[in-house]
Amino acid sequence: MNTILILMLGAIAGAATYIDFRAESGYVLGPIGEMIVSLLIAAAIGMAAIWLVRLMTRKMVKTFAEGQGVWEDYRMRDAWCYLPFLLSLAGAVGVQVSVPVVYFSALAFALAQTLLLFSLISKRPQGGNFFLSLGWVSFLFLVSGMAALIYEIVWQRVLFAEYGINIESVTIIVSLFMFGLGVGSLVGGRFANRFPDRLPHLFVFCELAIGLFGLISLPLIKLVARHTLGLPLLGVTLTIYALLALPTVFMGATLPILVTYLHRYYKHVGRSVSKLYFFNTIGSALASLFTVDLLFVFFGQQAVVLIAVALNFTVAFLVFRYTRRMAMAGTLGAGSEASPSTADEHASTATEPGSTRVLPFAAALLLAGVAGYVSLSQEILWVRAISYATATWPQIFGHILGFFLIGVGLGSLLGNRICEKGKRTPLAYLAGVFLFGSLAYYISIPAFSAVFTLNRGLGILASYVVLAVVAALFGSVLPLLSHFAIRPGSHVGVSLSRIYVANIVGSTAGPLLTGFYLMDRFSLEFNVLIVSLMGLAVAGLLFILDARRLPARMGWAAAICACMALAVAAYPRAFHHVLEKMQYDENYSAEQGFKYINQSRSGIITVAADTEGDIIYGGGGYDGRFNVDPVSDANIIRRVYMVPALHPHPEKVLEIGLSGGSWAWVMSKYPGIKEMEVVEINPGYDTIIGEYPVNKQIFHDPRIVYHYDDGRRWLNRHPDSKFDFILMNTTWHWRSNTTNLLSQEFLRLAKTHLNPGGVIYYNSTHSDDVIYTAATVFKHITTYSTFVAASDSAFAMSDSLKRERLLLFADGAKPIFDTADTASMRVLGEMAHADVGDKQDAFLGRADLQAITDDNMLTEFKKITGKNERDIKGKLYRWYNPKSAWRFAKAESK
Repeated sequence: MNTILILMLGAIAGAATYIDFRAESGYVLGPIGEMIVSLLIAAAIGMAAIWLVRLMTRKMVKTFAEGQGVWEDYRMRDAWCYLPFLLSLAGAVGVQVSVPVVYFSALAFALAQTLLLFSLISKRPQGGNFFLSLGWVSFLFLVSGMAALIYEIVWQRVLFAEYGINIESVTIIVSLFMFGLGVGSLVGGRFANRFPDRLPHLFVFCELAIGLFGLISLPLIKLVARHTLGLPLLGVTLTIYALLALPTVFMGATLPILVTYLHRYYKHVGRSVSKLYFFNTIGSALASLFTVDLLFVFFGQQAVVLIAVALNFTVAFLVFRYTRRMAMAGTLGAGSEASPSTADEHASTATEPGSTRVLPFAAALLLAGVAGYVSLSQEILWVRAISYATATWPQIFGHILGFFLIGVGLGSLLGNRICEKGKRTPLAYLAGVFLFGSLAYYISIPAFSAVFTLNRGLGILASYVVLAVVAALFGSVLPLLSHFAIRPGSHVGVSLSRIYVANIVGSTAGPLLTGFYLMDRFSLEFNVLIVSLMGLAVAGLLFILDARRLPARMGWAAAICACMALAVAAYPRAFHHVLEKMQYDENYSAEQGFKYINQSRSGIITVAADTEGDIIYGGGGYDGRFNVDPVSDANIIRRVYMVPALHPHPEKVLEIGLSGGSWAWVMSKYPGIKEMEVVEINPGYDTIIGEYPVNKQIFHDPRIVYHYDDGRRWLNRHPDSKFDFILMNTTWHWRSNTTNLLSQEFLRLAKTHLNPGGVIYYNSTHSDDVIYTAATVFKHITTYSTFVAASDSAFAMSDSLKRERLLLFADGAKPIFDTADTASMRVLGEMAHADVGDKQDAFLGRADLQAITDDNMLTEFKKITGKNERDIKGKLYRWYNPKSAWRFAKAESK
């Protein structure tokens, strides 16, 4: 009965959330068929989400309550704890579904669960033994996982800022982090084998070591990067690994150490692995969500790292106290004796039957690697799809990683249930994982894009839930392989570490093979097909190996081949206009096909036809138009024509960001330019520009040199390059990692590359904090349209001189500003009279503005401003709007 009630709560919460999203847009009613379908999808998402929460919560509670005798009472009374999720019904009076509301609901739910559990425990005589239980140790491992993920997110951002956000740097950093965890697992297994009576002490040592490194990590990374950035790729790779080796080794060592410890009491490998794997991944998932949604909102990078350090030291202290208490109780290092709070409960699993080893160890290693590769490849493609659909919100990576880890944690529970029931052979179960996981993944991307056309917010929520469900299937593999492949009586820690390393190696192959190689050769959609077919092929092989008779083997082979053939046949129709659906969401129509698409490992570039100049999108975000005419000014191209009005003699120019090439074309038409260097992070723009005869002229200009690199990294690697003018048509200030080109640290770096009197001129994208930041670094600033110009020399050019310089623009013998054309002269007059006087004092005098730094990531996580019509991020932290109450909603028809 409780289950039905909780699922009903989820359905109501899901439907109410959808209505809130619609009401926030000003309407609720639409075509009746669409509304019914949308409400049913929302209700299903709500039911799936609350079922996942319930499954995860009950596992935690069951572990915490081990030996306390309260499990049955808890199961009878936990339904009321889910009532906070009905807060979405408050949308009827204008309380919006936003980050504060979601986390308030989650906090209320967690408090209700805690109160219920401890009220039941306190009534039991054995309640005092809770802090001696293995459930307490598992909880501390959850906190340890939280610290590890906080480090990973912050360290990655710092490394990206120092070494670049281009795909090569991203691949190296992510791969080396995972590789370090694998090495740490081997080290942990060896130490667990060598010091079996000191396992909790080893865990304490690991936590202290990680925390001590965390204290110095950020300044150390920046110091090392400053002296090694100029090294070749191999040198940079070795440097990053040297930086990450120490903390990641200790992080990876904790799992085999604690699994060995728990196995001494449970005598059940699958149960030990699944329990700890669940708690650690759930802790990591929570940290991933908290970091991007809360910690980065209130703190800077250094403060967030110190929070992780505090978690490490707290865990070390509490585990140390645990060892002291256990030593006093005479059970620490007691070999096969269980702790006082768990002896009775685990009497039935005192020994692990020898018959459980039905899977060769070598086969387990291979399957662990394959599962790791398929699962991580799916995650990488999910990141690409959802990032594109949201124009790379900075929170997206943390959200995807968080829900992916939630799925992996829940999958470990599923693997444990299979281990305990033992009704199916491991090969049959693994075959089912690859079969259903691959089919669900194949279907999920087209389904996700279809839901996007109904409602953007609903589509994002649906993608998170589906992502978690698919990850849960593959998350069950590690505990199952450990249980069925590790010999009874063998060194559990060592054996587990090898399986874990195999999984890590496969996972590392995800960013290397899929992210770096396959995505550079095939589209997102085709890579989904490739990964799905790979999973189906593995499923078929496992089914064939599991079958004992030839007819059964032939049947499975035929069935899997049919599935693969159907996937290939359905591919063109299933994935038709997937990118368009994600790009245009509710505004999508079947006629809105892109004119050009370029996909590579560096990102997705799309072009939409438009009468005012084709629109170019980079990574799902507006990136300009193909237009060089200052009269039509469809892409506000006049901003670049103002360059000679801001610097008297811009002879040597650096442009960061090529995009469609319109800005480079304009600069090439100014006769005073003698040298121009262009740095672009995505080489795919070359192909797109090549489709436009006007813009592609820039590739034949001998004055222009092109570099395909991260702009900040290029400046760091070329300290002697000096310019009169640095031009950046910077992307939206709220997009992921835009801080790297807007912060004080970047502006100081750019300043060292300017000749005396040099100017940096870039897009504020309507953020006054961007302009304020420039004012804190340079002596003089001015603005034109959305651009800010900064220099240590004053902007004092007369209107007549500006007019004279503007008239120098010419395309061959044809002047850009034609004196015989009335419209052209009107525009020239407006530009010549534009106010580009010094505005530094006006901005520095504003108390409402803040400087952007690498540490605070202000415009990404703290201040949400902007006028982009697709930027619904501005609504992220606003929790109450009376005008969005349901009673003000109006009908809408398409």
